[in-house]
Amino acid sequence: MITSRFALLACLVLPSVIPAQASEASGPFATSLLRRDNDEFEKRMAEAGDDVDKLWQVHNYCVTYNLSSQDRKVLRAIIKLDPDHKQAREASGHIFFDDQWFKSEKKYLAHKAKKEEKEAKAAGLVKYKGEWVHPDDLERLKAGLRQTDDGQWVSEEQYERISKGYVLHDLMWIAPEEVAEADAGKFKCGEDWLELAEANKYHKLTDRFWKIPSFDDRFHVYATTDREIAIKALDQASETIPDIVRILGKVPSEPVVFGLLRSSKQYGTFAAGDSSFNVPPTELRGLSSVHGAYFAEMWFTEDSEHMGAGVAYWDASSDAGNSFGKLFARHAAALSIVEALDPSPKAMERTKQKREFDIDAFLEEKKLPDWLRFGTASYCERYYLDKARNADPIALRKWSVANIKSRGAFDSLSTIFKMKLTVDNPDQSGKLLNEAGLVVAFLIDGENAAVKEKHAAFKIAFRNGGSFEKEIRALESALLDAEADLRKFGDV
Repeated sequence: MITSRFALLACLVLPSVIPAQASEASGPFATSLLRRDNDEFEKRMAEAGDDVDKLWQVHNYCVTYNLSSQDRKVLRAIIKLDPDHKQAREASGHIFFDDQWFKSEKKYLAHKAKKEEKEAKAAGLVKYKGEWVHPDDLERLKAGLRQTDDGQWVSEEQYERISKGYVLHDLMWIAPEEVAEADAGKFKCGEDWLELAEANKYHKLTDRFWKIPSFDDRFHVYATTDREIAIKALDQASETIPDIVRILGKVPSEPVVFGLLRSSKQYGTFAAGDSSFNVPPTELRGLSSVHGAYFAEMWFTEDSEHMGAGVAYWDASSDAGNSFGKLFARHAAALSIVEALDPSPKAMERTKQKREFDIDAFLEEKKLPDWLRFGTASYCERYYLDKARNADPIALRKWSVANIKSRGAFDSLSTIFKMKLTVDNPDQSGKLLNEAGLVVAFLIDGENAAVKEKHAAFKIAFRNGGSFEKEIRALESALLDAEADLRKFGDV
């Protein structure tokens, strides 16, 4: 009998002792409990008044007894008294962003998207697949490239290699177990890892080029020179970028290749080929005999990949060779840049299909006039402003003009515009290359207002990727009108 009374007492007492059970109870007894809890809530609310700390205690009471609707009421009261009450806001499910509280995730996301859009557009970004990206990255993304943690853009295949621990050493992927060799300062040559001196010997031949990227990855040099010279050539190439932007308004988003040979003899053989060893030529116009740099339109790899790049030589065996080598390297790099900006895709597609190269179709597809193509390379080689401290900024221009004068009078602009380069008259062709550089120098370093206006219009049209023939004609007309100013500018 005692046991049954105790059980009955427990049934009556436990619901008021355990809040969770009270809220889960049903029937008249549960209704009585909820009414009692609500009465207690109203009493505590009244006692708290406008005291935020006491109201927060009421909130804790509501949480303890699962009084959800009452809790919302007390939280609203707290926020009304103290709009920045962090705990009350968070308990209400509000989200703090951009120095303000949002009452729902939907409102927060809408505001965030609007803010990001405004900031992205102000920064010049564009939207691609739901993400804001830099315009320079758009073509890479469309091409399926991915960006690594260190900012490199790589193909999906390369990305997978990186994720597996492979490392790009120069332009060669090496396995994780080989990284220690590279870290020790060695270079992979074929299947062997060699010290620098031996690696330089290995790479002396054109079928064993050094293949090295520039520090900014805008250029890749294929070189038979010692590695030190190849690195210097890359540095010189990178210095041409600001001037090419000033001349043409843009540069390629992808790295471009240029070639660098170790001697004039090797340079000549690479250009003309060697029939006795079944080595094909890399050019058809013979312009390598005119200057120390040329465009190798017929340069194909052993895998039949078309390189189509500028090529120069840098003979480091003498002071003169070093002086001219860096200039030739700049010329070759600029030729590669111009080709990348003004390619011949139709001709190259036919080349792949027919396995033969049509030089006429290749040249006919070009949109930039030759005087501007070669003039850009010539400016980057021998007319760029020297920005070294205490240096004469136009020292190279003076030297180049003196070279023009040593070969006769400055040609008319109409002659330069025709740009008839021929191996039959290498002196005149070399002079035309030089003169085209002076014309480009006048474009970007001169002060003729009409020429500057037409040049700016051309750059906009060229940068936008549409037709720019009208702008080129207008620029040439402005130059013809300003020929006296040009001659005064160059002292010719």
